[in-house]
Amino acid sequence: MVDEPDYESEPLTVGLVQTNFAQGTKWDIEYSADMVQKTAHRSLLLVRETPVDLLVWPEGTIMEPIDSEPIRGSLAAMMRDVQTPLFTGAVRYNAEAGGWANSSYLIGANGLVLGYYDKIHLAPFGEYAPFEEHLPFIARHIPVIGATAAGEAPKTFGIGSRRFGPLICFEVLFPWMAEHLRSDGADFLIVITNLGWFGRSNAIVQEHEIGRLRAIETRLPVVHCANTGFSGVFDPWGRFTEVGPVHERLTGATRVAAPASHPLPWGPRMCRVLSVAVAGVLLAIAVAAGLVKARRTNAA
Repeated sequence: MVDEPDYESEPLTVGLVQTNFAQGTKWDIEYSADMVQKTAHRSLLLVRETPVDLLVWPEGTIMEPIDSEPIRGSLAAMMRDVQTPLFTGAVRYNAEAGGWANSSYLIGANGLVLGYYDKIHLAPFGEYAPFEEHLPFIARHIPVIGATAAGEAPKTFGIGSRRFGPLICFEVLFPWMAEHLRSDGADFLIVITNLGWFGRSNAIVQEHEIGRLRAIETRLPVVHCANTGFSGVFDPWGRFTEVGPVHERLTGATRVAAPASHPLPWGPRMCRVLSVAVAGVLLAIAVAAGLVKARRTNAA
């Protein structure tokens, strides 16, 4: 069949860790090292059972700089044992912006940092106060959970012969970001997210379905790794393979298909062009009909 996922031409297996840490522990410094140590231990057990090409941890797992102790020590020990690259959410101090970024890192199998990506599209009122730069008093009257420094540009990272584009949490909502990553050479996407904010509400399902849309639109596989909710991989047609039960602490491995071809030239961008073109034609027809009616009325 035309829409059968291709797992053979560019084989890749990812190992996902759904940490399911309670939301209240993430900003408590007493739990920072413990969360990393537990996640590292579970990752080691996963790799011993099923070799993978890439480990993925969700947003909200590493709440301290990765070069701080004991975070650095825990990561270094794990990387020596698993010998597998790791992509993980983390925090990073952005000296140029003068603030903390909601970031992510790709760490090589040798334990060296290969690159980082800072979240570009921040969540309003969660990570910044809208219009604060123009109206400074807003931040004093509207509560913001955390003032976050925004990243500057999308990035893609290589894993063997494959290349992925990261999206952090809220960024999965924006089709243009996913399509931009494909244009930059990504042949799959990774969404890391912390959905603990939403408990067991319908927001969990909604975000999951938005991830499905990004896969269908871009015709790219989407790896979805959440703190809680759904963790697994969408194929390029939006079919989801989960690695375990929803809302539970789990680890699992699954394959990532090769990208598929866009059904239309230029992908989702063509839909925008077609929508504008159709709207223009309908507007022209309406104007022409109005002019004809006006002439008939004047002639009568």
